Amino acid sequence: HASLLEVPEDRWVRLANPQTEDWPVLRPSLLPGLLQSLRRNVERQAESVRLFETGKVYSRDASGVRERTHLAGVLYGPLSPAHWKASKEKTGIFEAKTILADLLSGVPGVEWTTQAGEEGFAGENLLLPGSRVFIRSASCILARLGILHPKLARAWEIDREQPAVFELDLELLALKGSPS
Repeated sequence: HASLLEVPEDRWVRLANPQTEDWPVLRPSLLPGLLQSLRRNVERQAESVRLFETGKVYSRDASGVRERTHLAGVLYGPLSPAHWKASKEKTGIFEAKTILADLLSGVPGVEWTTQAGEEGFAGENLLLPGSRVFIRSASCILARLGILHPKLARAWEIDREQPAVFELDLELLALKGSPS
């Protein structure tokens, strides 16, 4: 599942004795679990799904294994149920932007950009070009959001709608929000 999120293998933290063949690595993102839950909901004919999770993610870099706490979300389908008379616009990406803007209000030095920067961000290719937004502080990317790339949506069998996804590094945010 990590390979479906375009996370480079050299950043994976492999398990010596994985409990299942599906997960030979510690999760590099919260999104695989959310996308799996979304697929189960779509299989059960859900028209509109909003899922969120907070948890630990793991990656490897030059300094070793990093464990961080992230918040992620998947927003799928219209905001209003089909039986409501309200607009059936696809609002997932706008909802994701609003959620992150609310979470980050009052945090100084936050910049919204469409550029990942030189250091990149694990799995940045999971987002549809033109929908990618990265939230940066002066020295790092705090979050990413956008529409799930169609090839990944097809792989997860959730391509009836365009799911919006986001992931926020809560530990980097805490460091950014704390006094220096």
